[in-house]
Amino acid sequence: MKVIEEITEKMIKRHPHVFGNASVEGPLEVADNWHKIKIEEKGGPKVSSSLLQDVPANLPALLRAHRLSERASKVGFDWKGRKEIWDKVREEFEELNETLTKNDKDRVGEEMGDLLFSLVNMSRHWGLNSELLLRDANQKFLKRFQEMEQKLEKSGIDLKRASSHEMDRAWEEIKTKSR
Repeated sequence: MKVIEEITEKMIKRHPHVFGNASVEGPLEVADNWHKIKIEEKGGPKVSSSLLQDVPANLPALLRAHRLSERASKVGFDWKGRKEIWDKVREEFEELNETLTKNDKDRVGEEMGDLLFSLVNMSRHWGLNSELLLRDANQKFLKRFQEMEQKLEKSGIDLKRASSHEMDRAWEEIKTKSR
């Protein structure tokens, strides 16, 4: 029972816009207030603490990248707008492209990570969440793959024996139909 009481108390304290008389302009202000209250609960900010230190390391990577860049943006460390972030995505893509020709797996991985991080920032600038976008893309891929399997099966083609050309043709038909 004590645990439930502590959690309830924490929820009430960290959400004065719901349980008290505080007013907020929107979700960003809610998050800012929550962060300030959390710091106060811990006895104030630590001098040696980084602004990004308390972004949980156990979050899914895309979500953590979103939160890290979101937190950095609150102190002005961000791109000015969508054009600048798009330029950064293209820059990272070109760096990856250059690295691919060198056949250095570690560098390719590093550049892919940089590109992914830039894409997360682009999503954030559009008010989108990369974690959710990738989940949706996974679901779309799964659905199309299953449809491709069914299409091949109806044509009398076993997926395991299908040529890449047969799979590609079925895939493109499904993709075109879904647009």
